[in-house]
Amino acid sequence: MFYVALTRAADRLYICGFEGKRQRPSGCWYDLAWDALAADPDSREITLPWGGTGLRLVSPQHEPAAAPAVTAAAAAPAALPAWLHRPAPPEPAPPSPLAPSRPTETAPPVASPSGDDGRARFRRGQVVHQLLQHLPALPAGERVAATERFLDRPAHGLAPEDQAEIAAQVLAILDEPAFAALFGPDSRAEIAVSGVVGERAISGQIDRLVVGDSTVLLVDYKSNRPPPTRVEQVPIAYLRQLAAYRVLLQEIYPGKSIDCALLWTAVPALMAIPPALLEGHEP
Repeated sequence: MFYVALTRAADRLYICGFEGKRQRPSGCWYDLAWDALAADPDSREITLPWGGTGLRLVSPQHEPAAAPAVTAAAAAPAALPAWLHRPAPPEPAPPSPLAPSRPTETAPPVASPSGDDGRARFRRGQVVHQLLQHLPALPAGERVAATERFLDRPAHGLAPEDQAEIAAQVLAILDEPAFAALFGPDSRAEIAVSGVVGERAISGQIDRLVVGDSTVLLVDYKSNRPPPTRVEQVPIAYLRQLAAYRVLLQEIYPGKSIDCALLWTAVPALMAIPPALLEGHEP
């Protein structure tokens, strides 16, 4: 109510009150308001009808001065621009993002048709990706126990034999000396990238990226069974995925050589993809 009384007054504001046997405490709102308004030159102390003294702040309101008459010349409308009479052009549709990790072509099966169903294969692939993402940050002596704990989580729904197979597969990759640079201190996992190349938007996630002084190595994990043994056998969908990421990385790292490779996790084997094989597959 105190706030309403202070902010709703128009011409006059009164500070007054009645005090009984119990005196008001020091520093109460009454004293704060009185001291503040008493400093205003427009305030005056007044005698209240029931006795005692109050404080009145006067600020008479006035009607605003009439606006000057507008001359006919000033009121003349300006010429309207020509575009005002034309229909608005259609807004350009934003480019549909190209997600290289989700190719439009039918990707080859990642396991034998006689194996488990597609959802189980996809879940296994996700588990392998997560292990390869996080295990390199752990000391080598802690990786086996961390792998077993992770694979034993009920959410994964993995049978003991599947856990043992995945653990052996992932740990063999991390223990392979030929892959040391791939999981070394200059590497990064699950790198989200996006950009516009020409008129095409690209958005995706790179499984592993190794940035050197003059080269950048882009690696994508694939769990095909059996994997190709020659680069000529690599599916077109994979080549287009790598080519799209390569074009984007050339924009991000100008002056550096962009090398691409596929890591076949079931073997394991790292297959370098020659730049000539990627030509013609760019977005």
